Amino acid sequence: NTPPVATCISYISIPANTPTTIQIPVLDADNDEIRCRFANGTSECLNACPPGSLPAGTTLTSSCLLTITGMTPGDYYLVAAQVEDFLSNTSTVPL
Repeated sequence: NTPPVATCISYISIPANTPTTIQIPVLDADNDEIRCRFANGTSECLNACPPGSLPAGTTLTSSCLLTITGMTPGDYYLVAAQVEDFLSNTSTVPL
């Protein structure tokens, strides 16, 4: 089993006062099911844990869609997300 990978550029500009939806590109070499969630706890995000690090109303779906509304032009936000894989529910037939 190989871990999933998120291939997002590190800086994305979003307009102020306009909801913006960003699809976080993720892939898994084993084709396992991939889910996203906000990081939590000091072992995952230290002092950049949502919701405190993000504007109110920011969401991240399990399908890796981030929706955020910038509050002030020139502000920066750090999004700490975890990408997890879950083994595909496949069955094998003995030979």
